[in-house]
Amino acid sequence: MPENRKHNAVKFCDLLAAYELALLETDERLGFENHLAGCSDCLEEMYAMAPAMTELTSQPGIYADQAERYLELNQSESWFSRLNQVIFSGPKRVLVPMAVAAVLAMLIFMPQGTDTKYRNLAITEAPAFSPIQVRTGQQNQWFPLWSSGMQFYQSGEYDSAADDLAQAIDLLTASLNSPDEHFAALDNARLFLGVSQLLSDRIAESLATLQIVSKSTLMPVRQKGLWYLAQAHLINEQPQEALAVLSQLENSPVYGSQATSLMSDIVSMLQN
Repeated sequence: MPENRKHNAVKFCDLLAAYELALLETDERLGFENHLAGCSDCLEEMYAMAPAMTELTSQPGIYADQAERYLELNQSESWFSRLNQVIFSGPKRVLVPMAVAAVLAMLIFMPQGTDTKYRNLAITEAPAFSPIQVRTGQQNQWFPLWSSGMQFYQSGEYDSAADDLAQAIDLLTASLNSPDEHFAALDNARLFLGVSQLLSDRIAESLATLQIVSKSTLMPVRQKGLWYLAQAHLINEQPQEALAVLSQLENSPVYGSQATSLMSDIVSMLQN
């Protein structure tokens, strides 16, 4: 593609948000519509943005509501002022698409009508994978799914990891001759399943899984389960439940300091 043609394509794509909000001059609008007829990327993005854009244009007040909520959560008055200036007085050609993208991100990703202040306290760094060696061999039916699940986990594909790990756990559970057999492998698999569900925002599933992990007889697994169960409660806006779980970690050599600090933050927020 010639360089000048490539430059024009990028320029037109940058006008998508301004076009959606009817902010383009006549010649810009006509130029964009001509470009749109042959640009699959812009067509796909316009289709994806349609629900949020319809809401934004039909209910102008929603911008103010979302921006105020963002301001409260991030305490960023300068950001709020800049965004107002961008939308209402800045150059349309470059700044409006950037501002609209920020507003759309708030519309799409921030839970509607829900207080998210405790969610922001959650610490969701993925735990390192430290395999527990068990006497079962790799010939077991559950092992390939466990392996693929952990490969997804290590590459940050947590939703796919959760799917494979859930299947591996079902197969492993079905193969048990007694409830206590292979407990190390099962507890470890459940831990990483619960974390994968948490990190892919499958919170209800994560809470159920981590509740089981928090009762493991293996102390390292149990304490990790308790820590991530507390984070799931915070994400689910359940501060009291998170406090109850964290209190079980106050004497933990690994999580004690973090648990105490996080409990202090939760209590402080509850009192405000």
